[in-house]
Amino acid sequence: MVKSKSKLICLSISILLTALIVLSFAVTLIGSNEIADSAVIGNADTITTDLLMDKATRGTTVNSTVFNGNALNALYEKLAGTGADFNAVATKARAQKTSTFSTSSVKSMHGGMDSSEIRSANGGNNIVVKLDGKEWIVVALTTKDASSTSDVILTLMLKDFAYASKWGDWSTLPGVKDFSAAYPPSMYSTSYIRAGLLNNGAQYTTNGSNLMNFTATSIYPSGQYPFSIYTDNTEQGNITNFLVKPNEVLYQQYENLYDIAHAVSNNWYNAPNDSSKFDIPDSKWYSKVVDTSYGTHQIQSKTGYYDWGNDLIWLPSLSETGQNSRSGVNASGGLWNLDASQRGISAGYCSWLRSGSTAL
Repeated sequence: MVKSKSKLICLSISILLTALIVLSFAVTLIGSNEIADSAVIGNADTITTDLLMDKATRGTTVNSTVFNGNALNALYEKLAGTGADFNAVATKARAQKTSTFSTSSVKSMHGGMDSSEIRSANGGNNIVVKLDGKEWIVVALTTKDASSTSDVILTLMLKDFAYASKWGDWSTLPGVKDFSAAYPPSMYSTSYIRAGLLNNGAQYTTNGSNLMNFTATSIYPSGQYPFSIYTDNTEQGNITNFLVKPNEVLYQQYENLYDIAHAVSNNWYNAPNDSSKFDIPDSKWYSKVVDTSYGTHQIQSKTGYYDWGNDLIWLPSLSETGQNSRSGVNASGGLWNLDASQRGISAGYCSWLRSGSTAL
């Protein structure tokens, strides 16, 4: 399988909602069978006022405001009911899901509200917010960890695609199950797509043995990188101080496709790049349990494998997004419990996930 084919990129992020705010963003990768027209989500409830104050002036002085209070209040009410404030939202975010989450069995986030619970609290509608004019879907409300005072995190996914990109520049030969390379083609941390998403904030491999810098700015709309406020702390109006890294979030540290798939009776094993910090046990890898000719589990020991966990914007995983039903596959909302409209992008397109192939 060659990974050079271009697909569209849809992002997600996580914002930290402390007494201030923290965001967590991710990029969504969806297969062609998941196509829907999320550019016109039928059940969207959009907060029309931008969450961010004007880019030219926000953060320019110690006391300058970054977030729009009216938009925040509207968000709080949609998450926690009429008259809700940050404390009401924090209470919901810190509610633990002990029956479906442990570090050895990750069938849900460790706590908070997934998309289904958010819809239930908001009249059956998905919440959409704006950041500097870009529309983002609220997909999860949770915390960094399981403590009663943990920082509150709002995870957002870009409503529609950002730009087109290929995953990487190289692959093993068709049918070859080889993870002996220093940087396997299924490793997200050294992929072309990640290097582009971070605007050369990471290197990528073209052959599995060497790394190079990203220079192909022509892939961006009008040649201009569209996510500087999320990745560049020197950019005027940046919000990098309000973003959370995936390796700081408890459920993402341990998430794996095996657990979330088996929860809906799909007999799948783990995919590369799902967990942000800790190795997944051998018992959850196809290459250890079913067919030892695969070497997929070896990818966890590769240099830089977990580097992506330090990113402020990232592609989501299949474990997080879930998938629609199809022949032989049961539907799953994933850890975020998304509905089909959230997983879709503009009609006729499909997008990437960070979850890697088990055979490349």
